[in-house]
Amino acid sequence: MEIELKIVITEKDMQKFLSSALFKQSLVPNSFETLQLTSVYYDTLDFALKKDGIAYRVRSIKFANGKTEYESTVKRTLKKNGGMAVREETNTPQEDDKPCYENVQELFRTQVERIIYLLNFGGAVLEMAADKGKIVAKNGREEKIDEVEFEIKKGNEDDLQKFRDELLKIIPLQNEERSKYARGLALLQKGK
Repeated sequence: MEIELKIVITEKDMQKFLSSALFKQSLVPNSFETLQLTSVYYDTLDFALKKDGIAYRVRSIKFANGKTEYESTVKRTLKKNGGMAVREETNTPQEDDKPCYENVQELFRTQVERIIYLLNFGGAVLEMAADKGKIVAKNGREEKIDEVEFEIKKGNEDDLQKFRDELLKIIPLQNEERSKYARGLALLQKGK
């Protein structure tokens, strides 16, 4: 299960948050990590996975030490509200970046630099992932990615809502209601 809050944030507001007491007091020491992520989203020609409410991707994860790992992910959204989303998520390690489903085609890909921090907020553990990059659809259309996700690693929705309330005291929040998957599908529709 994945429970996250996704927001669009300006560089100025990001710096304001990173220098805030909320961030400094919540930061788990030595939790900073930078990753290069390339995620390729797939479906069948007739969008059978989408019709079943499934988003399927294969991701390559390049670590700062040069090591690369691969994983496939299947997601299904259960609930969305105010930038918060609850999804079923299954991640499976892979040997390479090839899809494990047959008869699927690439729809679009995302390429992002992800900066990760772990935050301990009132006993809950949140992963803060700041993503900068782009979505590139097979039709050539592109869209910038500049967002921050706060995902619960330990805790519940109430913990994330309390964190959101504290965050609102520091910076204005612009919720990103759309997942990267939804944004990529929209880019495909623009090309028709």
